[in-house]
Order: sequence, then structure tokens, then C-alpha cells
Amino acid sequence: MQPVSRRSGRCWYGPAEIRRLAIIQYWQRTGLMSLEEIGDILAGPAATRDWTHTVQEHIDTLRLQAERMSAAVDYLEHMLSHHHDSPADGCHHHESRILHMPLTTAEKYLPGEPLRPTRSGSTDR
Repeated sequence: MQPVSRRSGRCWYGPAEIRRLAIIQYWQRTGLMSLEEIGDILAGPAATRDWTHTVQEHIDTLRLQAERMSAAVDYLEHMLSHHHDSPADGCHHHESRILHMPLTTAEKYLPGEPLRPTRSGSTDR
């Protein structure tokens, strides 16, 4: 963004530039958007990539993050409500969830079967 003028070594911006900076700051805070994503949107149809694609990708990413955060809250609330007098390690609720978890990227490339806890608490392949 180019300043309207420079005085005493400082940049001076007009109302249009101030508005644009306010929009950028607003989108960063409320949309949790990066400057690159905001730049794609502000470039509009002249951009190399359709700005609606950028926004949809960001929405998808935020939804996935929200789902993961909700699951984390559920997990932590379960720990507080069911394990205040004992450690959560060995919890049958968590054990059943672990057995049905999707494989992580690292586990997909490990030789043999993925590590899964047994009923006794040890792990096997």
C-alpha cells in the first residue's frame, strides 16, 4: 500500500488507505486469515486464483479445526468429571476410543501393524 504522502520521514495515508488497512485488520481478527489469503481476496478477479476458492478452503480448514477443538474439550471435560480421584490412564472410555482412532501419518508408514493397546494396557502390533 502506497502512502498518499511523506512528511518528516513518516508515511501519511488517506481515508481510502485507512479503510483498506481496517478491512485487512478486521479480516485477520474475525476471519483468522493470513495476509496472503487477504491479498488473494483483495486482488479479486485479477488474481491468479479465484478468491472464492481461497475463502472456501479457509472455511473448510476452520471447520476441521473447530471439530478437533470440540473433541479436545470433550476429552478434557471427561477427564475432569470422571477422573478427579484417579489418573485417566486406563480409562475404559479412552481405551475404546483409542482402538477406533484413525491411523496417523506416521503409523501408516511404520512396518507391520499399528500399535494398539490391549485390554491389559500393554501394546502390541
